Amino acid sequence: MIEEIKLFSDFIKYSSAIIKKFSKMSLNKELMDDISKYQASTLEMQSIVIDLHQFILDLQSKLHDLKENIKTLNEKHANTESWLIEKENFTLISLAPQINVYVDNSSAKNHKEAIWYCPQCFNDKKKSVINKNNEDSRRNFFKCNICGFSFAMKKPKKPTISGRSVW
Repeated sequence: MIEEIKLFSDFIKYSSAIIKKFSKMSLNKELMDDISKYQASTLEMQSIVIDLHQFILDLQSKLHDLKENIKTLNEKHANTESWLIEKENFTLISLAPQINVYVDNSSAKNHKEAIWYCPQCFNDKKKSVINKNNEDSRRNFFKCNICGFSFAMKKPKKPTISGRSVW
């Protein structure tokens, strides 16, 4: 009988423990709902953080592109300034009606034979020498080997003395 009482006592202890756990389960259910809400808000916050991270990466990429554009523009500006300074050393002269070429100012000042520079290439910020391409009995033909600009000029007349050539 003592054993039966002991068994009954243990049964009550275990039963009360189970009842306590069930009563705590209702509290745990509320806690679980709170935890679920917290987890949902945490997932939402993580999604926002990921979106912000992507936005920052996009901004960094755009910043890099802008820096490259600035670098390119600075180089173009430096080249333009350099060309403007270089351009001052040349003068556009007319060889004949509608035939213009650029010559180096120093060759004109030093009475050197002037080198002709192509006006089309010069306007594109390039210095291309115009070369004598061909000739016939009356004309010399000149051509820019870069852009193809060409023209012909009459050969100068040879001086004559009483109808005979000096040369």
